[in-house]
Amino acid sequence: DRLPPLRSWCEKFNINLDTARRGMWHLQNSGLLECRRSSGIYVRDFGNALPLRNAIGVLLQDDDPSQTYCAHVMLGIQQRAKSSKTPLCRLTKVVPGNLCRSRHLLEKELAQCSALILLGNYDLDSEDLSWLRRPAIGVEMHEMCSGLFSVISMDPVNAAELAVEYFRRHNKKHVRIIDLTTPLHRFRAAVFQDHFMRTGGTVEYHEVNPCCYNPDLLSDPGCGYLFTGGECFQLLAEQFPGDLATERTVISLDAKSEWLPGYRPVSTIGPDWRQIGVLACEEAERRARTPGSMAKRIYADVKLYER
Repeated sequence: DRLPPLRSWCEKFNINLDTARRGMWHLQNSGLLECRRSSGIYVRDFGNALPLRNAIGVLLQDDDPSQTYCAHVMLGIQQRAKSSKTPLCRLTKVVPGNLCRSRHLLEKELAQCSALILLGNYDLDSEDLSWLRRPAIGVEMHEMCSGLFSVISMDPVNAAELAVEYFRRHNKKHVRIIDLTTPLHRFRAAVFQDHFMRTGGTVEYHEVNPCCYNPDLLSDPGCGYLFTGGECFQLLAEQFPGDLATERTVISLDAKSEWLPGYRPVSTIGPDWRQIGVLACEEAERRARTPGSMAKRIYADVKLYER
C-alpha cells in the first residue's frame, strides 16, 4: 500500500516534520518501505523483492594486490560474499573518466546484476549515471549522483584530527596541502584545513600537475606537507632531489604506502582496505534486497602509520 503524506503523520501523532522524515528513512533502511520516484512511499512487497540470485557486479581495473589498493578491497568483497553466499560478477574493465563512454559495453552485463560496486575514484563520471538504473556503491568516491550511489571512503574528520596532532607534535604551525584535485581529495583538504586553522595554524592549498614539477613547492623545510592521496606523494617524491619523507615533515592520506610494496615509505593515515571491501559488499547486499532504500555515505575508521 501507498503511505499517506508525511504531514498527515505529523498531525496524527503530534510530531514535527523532521521526526516523521527520520522515521521513514529508518523504515526504508530496515527494508520495510520502498520509495518509488514520482509516486511515493510504499510498504514493500516481500514477494517481489529483488532476489540476490542476481549477482552483484564489481568493476575492478586491476586485481594485483602489489599494484593497487582496489585489489585489497576486492579481497574484502570476496570474503564477505563467501560468508553471505552472495554471487559476484566481474565486469568489463573501465577506467575512471570513461564509464559513460563504455555504456554500450556494460549494459548487457549489468542486466544480470542486482547492484554494482565501483572500485576506484569514478567521481569524474558522476554527472550523469542515471542509465545504470540499479543501486551502486562507489569506493573512494565523494559524489552520490543524486542518491544513486552509496559512497565509501576513509573518515575525513578522524584523518584530519590525526594529521593535526601529527603536525603539532612536530612543531609545525604552517602546512602546505598538496592535492591532485578530485571531489574526494578536495573534501579531505577542506576538512583538514578547517581543523588545523582552529588550532591557530595556517594553511596553503596547492593543486599540482605532476607533469609540471615546481621545486619551490617543496622547498621549505620549516613547514609541514599534507598530501591528500598517496599517488600524489609518490609522483612528487620521485622528482624530489632527496628523500622527501625524511627531509620534510610529510604525511599522506590513504595508507597506500602500507599496503602496496612499490610505494615509498612515508608517514600516512588510512583505513583497512579489506574492511572497506566488506562494508561495500554489505551495503550492496542491503540495497539489492531493499529496492528504493536510501543511499548512504559510509566512512571507515582510520589509523596513523608513522614512519
